Amino acid sequence: MPISGDEAAKLCKSAAYIELPITSIHAAATEALPLHHADPFESILVAQAESESMRLVTHDRMLPQYGDAVLLV
Repeated sequence: MPISGDEAAKLCKSAAYIELPITSIHAAATEALPLHHADPFESILVAQAESESMRLVTHDRMLPQYGDAVLLV
């Protein structure tokens, strides 16, 4: 990332982004995902996006395999 995590957090706060906590519903939703990769953190992000009717915006070329919940940029 071209900026630090602290700087990214400050920018997100100043843009009034709302943090989305990881819930047990999100964790349970990972069980229904196909195994396109072995990264559990990315699986939880996809499960969050699907559970919340949101889109996950990513540059990871493997994640769009999960369908419309993922937007490759």
